[in-house]
Amino acid sequence: MTGATGSGKSTTLAAMIRHFNDSEEGHIVTIEDPIEFIHRENKSIIHQRLVGPDNDTPTFLDGVEDAMRQAPDIILLGEVRDKETMTAALQAAETGHLVFCTLHTRDAPTTMQRVLGFYGAGEKESVRHQFANSLVAIISQQLVKRTQPDKQGRMRQLIMEVLQPNMGVRSIMRDETKAIQLIRDAQKSSGDLGNVTMDDQLILAAQQGVISNEQAMSRSIMRETVEKGLKDGRVGRTA
Repeated sequence: MTGATGSGKSTTLAAMIRHFNDSEEGHIVTIEDPIEFIHRENKSIIHQRLVGPDNDTPTFLDGVEDAMRQAPDIILLGEVRDKETMTAALQAAETGHLVFCTLHTRDAPTTMQRVLGFYGAGEKESVRHQFANSLVAIISQQLVKRTQPDKQGRMRQLIMEVLQPNMGVRSIMRDETKAIQLIRDAQKSSGDLGNVTMDDQLILAAQQGVISNEQAMSRSIMRETVEKGLKDGRVGRTA
């Protein structure tokens, strides 16, 4: 789950945890700093741990290592801040755990770049394979000023990008000779999986009058793409 501070990442993750808790039996461990949402157990057992020297666990890495000894079905990491935590998250995912993480990136390609950026040149190849093999989805989001309030009186609109990798995307992620930006093209051509790009969703929201053209362009990943889409009156291929 990626996006800038204040983009609603924690709220979306809390909704996912609540859905699992309400519908499945399992063990959920959250490792957070701070804990923003308190979850009450329903069908699942939930342990929430606060990170800090005098709190439940001193670091995110310690929290993951401790959680792995407690047979969790889901591990939620409030934030990945360093290489060690990223490595622990990847290892947990490889062993069959569903791991939720957050990063301060704007879209899927830059998320891949950020993950690789934690590692040195000699480590990137193995990390590429780990990430490509274990990734379930990258969800990036922003909250954009609306042209008018919605039915609940809210003045911000959620704009969300989704990448659920197919075999083609995983192949791009594994191959260091392929530009990471190729992920964008693959994402746009696999809308049948539910994949959408941030720029296309901004264009669509502007066309529907939910946000202004100026907001769409100012929040775009590639301004020229959004500007052209608004001018042409159509959204790029997402299905």
